[in-house]
Amino acid sequence: MRQKFILGAVALCLAVGLSSCGEKQEELTKMIPADAVTFSGKHKNLLTIPADVDSIKIMLVRADEENGRWDVRAVIPVQNTKAWSQIPGTDTRKSSYFEPRMGNLKVTYVDANESEIGDALSMDGDVIESVLSSDDIIMEKASVKDMWEYSGDKSYKAKRALFDKVAGISISNMELNEIKKSSSKSSSNLSDVYEDALNEVADAYEDAVNEAVNDYEDAVNGALEDIFGL
Repeated sequence: MRQKFILGAVALCLAVGLSSCGEKQEELTKMIPADAVTFSGKHKNLLTIPADVDSIKIMLVRADEENGRWDVRAVIPVQNTKAWSQIPGTDTRKSSYFEPRMGNLKVTYVDANESEIGDALSMDGDVIESVLSSDDIIMEKASVKDMWEYSGDKSYKAKRALFDKVAGISISNMELNEIKKSSSKSSSNLSDVYEDALNEVADAYEDAVNEAVNDYEDAVNGALEDIFGL
């Protein structure tokens, strides 16, 4: 009976594939070329990968041991190319200005054919903000991981297949968040300017009238002196 059970288990493994029976699940790491990470978007030139970095780490990690959740992650060194204060459009005194965030970033893995693969990814927004906002040229490491922790297939088999296919990373929609001050505040500012202009005109008119009256009085007094010898 015991032999039949063992034979049955072996047959079952062969039927569903040896990879799913007793598969060794291990965390893995590999490197991809730094130039396999591509930037695109209106403000793509504000960030770069440091020139002395030649490779990017890709990792297959156990994200949640209790629930058997796996993830393919990356670590990307990012560097600003300009001091924040030197970037046009960042003056907060203006009616609209940029802040050092890129809220619409789209990050995806790509395969050897440059086709997008896997689920949507997120990139560490705090690191992006810290690097962009600096008035010094600095470098920090930004982590890349699944955007949705519990959505999609997080099994080892699925993530191992993804890990093996990753040949690059696409970072697109690189555009700074734009802040626009409320229209009511702008209207209020315009009203203040208009009122100040009216006051200046009124003051100028009053000065001109006073000067004309004084000139008239001086002329009359002069004429009277000539006539009556006053």
